[in-house]
Amino acid sequence: MVVAHLNRPDAYEDSSDDGNDSQAAALRDQLAKGRADLREMEEAKSETLAEARILARSVERLEGKIKELEDQVRELSRPTALSTLFRPGGNVTTRWLRTPVSAQRAIAALLFTPTMLGQVRLTRSPAPGKRGDLIERVEFRRA
Repeated sequence: MVVAHLNRPDAYEDSSDDGNDSQAAALRDQLAKGRADLREMEEAKSETLAEARILARSVERLEGKIKELEDQVRELSRPTALSTLFRPGGNVTTRWLRTPVSAQRAIAALLFTPTMLGQVRLTRSPAPGKRGDLIERVEFRRA
């Protein structure tokens, strides 16, 4: 089930927040405007000491805002947790078998959540005192 999911091209897309692309685009627009304003302020000539101080404080403030925007864009454009553990493409089955068990466990923990493949649950045995077939009792609960 895990390998079949990893073979899907859409498995590596971040489904947690579909608004990330529009948010990142809006932040990049703000970042471009901030950088343009910064260049303009840095090129501005001050006639008095007071103007120079005001420009310096404005430049510092704008640089801080630009750094915050860069951090936000970087955060939104980070690769998904799954793609950092297991890169898409290639022979997934072979790579899965060569992946360390610790990484396989981390991937399974990411995938078997209510928002992805579903949370794995075992239902009660149909006959009290008898275990029955585990495969028949497995249930995936989704959000």
